[in-house]
Amino acid sequence: MKKTDWKASRALFPALKKYTFVNAAGGAPLAQPVAEAGAAY
Repeated sequence: MKKTDWKASRALFPALKKYTFVNAAGGAPLAQPVAEAGAAY
């Protein structure tokens, strides 16, 4: 089993460079690939 590369995972969420989200009950930041897919749609 591979270990999770947390730095690579966090890099997918540009908002996490500035903010730490501890409770996203009402909304959450999107991963960059998800935002790009939504924009392309």
